[in-house]
Amino acid sequence: MGALLAESFLALSRELPAQHALMCEQLQGRRVEVCVGAERFFLGFAPGSARVESAGPPAEVLLLTGRRVLADVLDARLSLTRAVLTDALEVVGPLPSLMALHDGLVTYVHGAVRCPSFPPLLARLRAVCREDAAPHSPPGGEAHGSRER
Repeated sequence: MGALLAESFLALSRELPAQHALMCEQLQGRRVEVCVGAERFFLGFAPGSARVESAGPPAEVLLLTGRRVLADVLDARLSLTRAVLTDALEVVGPLPSLMALHDGLVTYVHGAVRCPSFPPLLARLRAVCREDAAPHSPPGGEAHGSRER
């Protein structure tokens, strides 16, 4: 998951450098700890640089979810808002950092939909997310709770 995200940052910087620069500016100096199931990594941002690291200093924002939840959000079975409201996706941190993360995420997604390299990356991400998907997930992601990642 972290490796795919790192590839996507490189693709965004190569194919839409202005969008990548804007995302880095919005998240400059921020550090995010990402836990997706058993995988844990950190995101760090500096001017013109978005990094994925396996370790490092503590992060100010924690993002906690599971692969199944990501698969449901990617395939529109669960909205991002509902994922947050049901604690299927937890984002914890000070409000200014959460607002910066939101802005950076929106910029990333706007860039991603315009990058030619992203469809194959998205297909690989979906495949990784499906590795943990239950064969009988109920529609609408209703079964996702904070303990069912």
